[in-house]
Amino acid sequence: MLRLPFSTYIGPKQVIASPDSLGIIAVLPATRIAVICSKRVSNSDKLVSLLDKHKRASIKVFNPSWKMEPSLSEIKPTLSKVVSFRPDYIVAIGGGSILDGAKIIRALYEHPNFPLERLNIPFSLPPMGVKCKFCAIPTTAGTGSEASSTAVISDHDTGKKIPIISHDFLPDLVVLDPNLLVTLSPNLFFISAMDALSHTLEGYVSTLKNHIADGLVLQATKDIIHSLEQFDNINNNNTSLFEASLRGAFFAGVIQNLKAVGPAHAIAHQLGNSGVPHGLITGSLLPHVMNFNMQDESVRNKYNTISTMLGLKNPEYLIKHIAEFQYKFNMPTSLSMWETSVEQDIEVGKLANQDTLARYFPVKMSDDDLNSLFKVVW
Repeated sequence: MLRLPFSTYIGPKQVIASPDSLGIIAVLPATRIAVICSKRVSNSDKLVSLLDKHKRASIKVFNPSWKMEPSLSEIKPTLSKVVSFRPDYIVAIGGGSILDGAKIIRALYEHPNFPLERLNIPFSLPPMGVKCKFCAIPTTAGTGSEASSTAVISDHDTGKKIPIISHDFLPDLVVLDPNLLVTLSPNLFFISAMDALSHTLEGYVSTLKNHIADGLVLQATKDIIHSLEQFDNINNNNTSLFEASLRGAFFAGVIQNLKAVGPAHAIAHQLGNSGVPHGLITGSLLPHVMNFNMQDESVRNKYNTISTMLGLKNPEYLIKHIAEFQYKFNMPTSLSMWETSVEQDIEVGKLANQDTLARYFPVKMSDDDLNSLFKVVW
């Protein structure tokens, strides 16, 4: 008898991970390639040179018409240009918002008549891949969008993030090139890495069981924490450090895809209009969420496994070690100290408990519990 839910693995078709692997663009099997990336990336000599080397494809670069997590209305200008170009391969190069926006563009390019009001229904999109293939190339190591069946859009009226879910969002090709990360500022590196770490550690203790995902947790956590430890604010040209951070973020994305993240993300999903980066919110909340979860002995045992692997005395030392990265990277100790923060006049706890993620919390939280966590970091 088949018991549900069962452990499974769902991920991108092919992953290339090595320095200078961006060069694969020059040999993609395509005739019309749409590259979606920021102006900074599109103006880089390296990318321009690679695009010029492609022998058979017509290539056009599109700078995204959105910033941060895109809304559907913000995507439309770029979507219309891509549709007119009619690509058979879409290549997205950037952080999570660019990769997510490109996923939506691909879906609406392939299915222009799909009713937009149904987008938020999980797995409602028809199959993709008939008109074009998709390649994701992350330039940050945090969101794990390159490994995810989810694309996140924002409702700017409510401030909520809306996940759109389809396994067809998973790329045909993922390129993890550490050379793309060497220009990351310490702030952005920290924010990205802490988001990936929260994917890993919240997913690990989720009540949604998946032994395959659990098997990735130790390597992902080790990679991410070691990269945070080794990051040097003065000399950040350590390619092996960025290889580890990209690998860890990719595995964390897979873990998030197969399991479910927890309270840190449920709270962060309500703060789309806060002006504070998502990874800073989840990273700030993570130690407090872990401490709350420790009242469950099975969760404590899982954290102890992580502690032992890292050579730390116990879970309390693990939580303290994670919290100290905020000081190492000179990040604000309160979210309201972030330069673009906006005071939140919403019932964060109530809204977070209405998030789909709440059903998978390892320790159930009341609205007051979630409000208290938010107030501690805000």
